[in-house]
Amino acid sequence: MADDRITLVLGASPNPVRFSHKAVKSLLRHEKKVVAVGFKKGLIAEEEILVGQPHIDNVHTVSIYIGSSRQTDYYDYIFSLNPKRVKYRKI
Repeated sequence: MADDRITLVLGASPNPVRFSHKAVKSLLRHEKKVVAVGFKKGLIAEEEILVGQPHIDNVHTVSIYIGSSRQTDYYDYIFSLNPKRVKYRKI
């Protein structure tokens, strides 16, 4: 059975030295479904970075790569996605 779980990487960056960039590439390399959402448009591998707070259905995991000072702006957005789990990397 295929893995249909979607991981949303919040704070995705087109900068290859950023952990969010490395996370998206790793997920893609392991053939996982990933949605990259960041502050700037761009690409990670061939995955487009979406900006803003796009509605995404069937999100299993939200992986947060934004600083704590900006996170509160995204709480309602994260909850609206109804994820099964939320992962946070302290920045």
